[in-house]
Amino acid sequence: MNEGRKNLSDGNHQEGDDLQKRVEELERKVNHLEKVIQRQLRLGRMVD
Repeated sequence: MNEGRKNLSDGNHQEGDDLQKRVEELERKVNHLEKVIQRQLRLGRMVD
């Protein structure tokens, strides 16, 4: 009976790892977009 829980727990751990990797990937994308937006804002001010 405990083995069922252990397997479920292992599955949840793997899913947690996948989610952690996805979060890190999304954070990198957000950081990149923030830099792009800041650059566009600076360029816009320079043109005005």
